Amino acid sequence: MFWDSAAPYLAAFLLAAVGCFWGAHRARSFEAPVIRRPLTLLLVLTGTWALTVVPTLLSVPRIVMYASYVFGLGVGISTVVVWLWFCSAYAGHAYHLDRRLQFVAAGLVGAILALKATNPLHGAYFEPTVASDPFVHFAPEAGPLYWTITALAYVGSGVGLYLLFETYHESTLDTTNVAVLTVAIGLPVAPKLLSAWWPESLLLLYYEPIGAAVFAVGVVTVARERFMAVHVPARRQLPDQLPDLLFLTDADGRVVDYNESAECVFPDLPERVGDPFSAIAPRVADAEDATVELDRDGDARSYRIDRRRITLGEEAIGRAVVLSDVTELEARRRSLQQQTEHVRSVSEAIAHELRNPIAIVLGNLRVLEEEIDAADAIESGPLERHNRRIGAAIEAAERIDVVTDDFIDILRYGTPIAETSERPLESVLSDAWPDDTTALTLEGVADTGVVADGTRCVELFRLLFRLHRERGATSVRVRRDGTDALVVDSDGEPFSTDTPEQLFRYGREAGEDSRVLLANAWTLSTLHGWSIAAPEGDRLSIRLTDVSLR
Repeated sequence: MFWDSAAPYLAAFLLAAVGCFWGAHRARSFEAPVIRRPLTLLLVLTGTWALTVVPTLLSVPRIVMYASYVFGLGVGISTVVVWLWFCSAYAGHAYHLDRRLQFVAAGLVGAILALKATNPLHGAYFEPTVASDPFVHFAPEAGPLYWTITALAYVGSGVGLYLLFETYHESTLDTTNVAVLTVAIGLPVAPKLLSAWWPESLLLLYYEPIGAAVFAVGVVTVARERFMAVHVPARRQLPDQLPDLLFLTDADGRVVDYNESAECVFPDLPERVGDPFSAIAPRVADAEDATVELDRDGDARSYRIDRRRITLGEEAIGRAVVLSDVTELEARRRSLQQQTEHVRSVSEAIAHELRNPIAIVLGNLRVLEEEIDAADAIESGPLERHNRRIGAAIEAAERIDVVTDDFIDILRYGTPIAETSERPLESVLSDAWPDDTTALTLEGVADTGVVADGTRCVELFRLLFRLHRERGATSVRVRRDGTDALVVDSDGEPFSTDTPEQLFRYGREAGEDSRVLLANAWTLSTLHGWSIAAPEGDRLSIRLTDVSLR
């Protein structure tokens, strides 16, 4: 026997208890509650576990030895569960928040405690004996359940060690001192196995509190700063460098993780891990729009909300909420909206100023035409020539009126598109078609949505339909071809041009009725990011590609 008296054992376990309790006290000053809580509880339990060994080494009544030993067994298995909680939280995992794992752990610990408490009935865990060599101490004879549960506890402890060393490995920091301290936790396995294999060398005791004490003293003193810095694993260091606010919630909507940017806007996040996201950020959770305004360092900032489900196979296990700062973009959007409103007001003013004189000209010309017609009925001759000139002037004025409307429309709709939404394509085509729908045929567009500016998309198809009708079409067809392009064709007169790529440029098409329509259709399609062309063939055909169809 290496030690022939109880003094070295008592000194080792008492120092371990003191080290654990002192470490627990120092750990309470750690800022991160996700680490502080499990570490503090782990060290308190381990210190208590060390104290339960002391009565088994003293010459006290057997019942005291037995009660202290059994109590230590219960504290020991509970320590393993808290150890796994600490390792999961330190490594940035959410295993400790999983309700199913919590129930499994509680059930397993309850079953083990029951087996230990009922040992006097089945005797499969240990046989209580008191030995006097080399000194009086409690020396239970371990049964099969003892070694089975001990092996299970070591497996659990090994899983925790794996999570810690994985974190150290993935970290970009120097983790040497923290890793050495973590190795100390596992070293007590050696004297435990040695005492089982060579009973004459050491007493068969739980030496684990000694290793935990070394770890506790180390991480709250010499390795404190590095321990807290490394606790953010490498896979989280990149999210922490992102300017976006990142929240991770479990299937129940409780926050399990976040990045530093999120903590800047929500300073109480470290204290509220595990709380519902709707309670931490109610404005974000309840936001119906895609953007929300939040206060950051005293400044109002606009954030775009992006919610993504996190799945494992087909099962949803959580959700990621990302808030991207779009303050500058939102400011530009609002400025663009103001400019658009300004353009619209100007276009309406221009329309008013142009239409009024044109209306006066047309009105007077028609009155004059009626008077000449009346006079021409009495006396023919020069009046007939004047009548033809007046008729030409009326047609020109009417043409000016139509072209003015077209230019006003393109001025109104030609500003950049700020927002789009999805709308059923059939509804868009129905709104754009002004006449009886019997002359309009739809193919392959059922249950199809189009992502666009709703008003301008309707205007685009209205122009295309009008173009077909003005070129003599009696029926128009809209179809979705195999390449997801939209084709608007009819029995109207096809275009004949040597430069089809220039057809939609204003002034390229000689026909007055088509010139402005083609240019306006090109503008509206280009604003959406779509391409427009007029393929050659026997039928009049307009083809839209790159359309956002759903």
